[in-house]
Amino acid sequence: MPSATFSSIADHERPQLNALLTLKTVVEKDWIDYNGHMTEWQYYKVLADAGENFLRAMGFTEEYRLKGFSFFSVEGHLRNLKECRTGTPLLVYTEMIGFDDIRLQIYQYVLNESEDVVVATGEHMMVHVDTNYRKATPVGNYMRECLTRALMTWSPYQEPKGLSASIRRVKLHCRT
Repeated sequence: MPSATFSSIADHERPQLNALLTLKTVVEKDWIDYNGHMTEWQYYKVLADAGENFLRAMGFTEEYRLKGFSFFSVEGHLRNLKECRTGTPLLVYTEMIGFDDIRLQIYQYVLNESEDVVVATGEHMMVHVDTNYRKATPVGNYMRECLTRALMTWSPYQEPKGLSASIRRVKLHCRT
């Protein structure tokens, strides 16, 4: 699997210099939950929209999609780091971690543009799919070239601080 080679682990939660700006938006009133901050489903929507823009930037065209191929998101991990409220201007940056014949792994940062702080990160695994058969299928030469070029252009130099993070299990206490 071609993947980014990291010089070290980042000591910060910020996109690296070669990250691609994939979305610019503002938190809308209907994105706010009963706790008064941006709801979880909207973080996923923002990350999904930015992921789509990343695919387009790397060479996933409408012509390619109409030939019967696409990428389906199959796994994701969201880390909420700070709150967002109505009117917060957001920037999403995307880095490419790696790919193989079927999978594409990306890492994303959601920044509060006015405060210049990362409010969330997302890590996503996508699968290349033949949409006629609705099954994973290896990429062909064109998409392999796109993926290779994207990895060379938008892979981070340092391992993102939250890469491959997982939820720590709560220790269960049983009463006897």
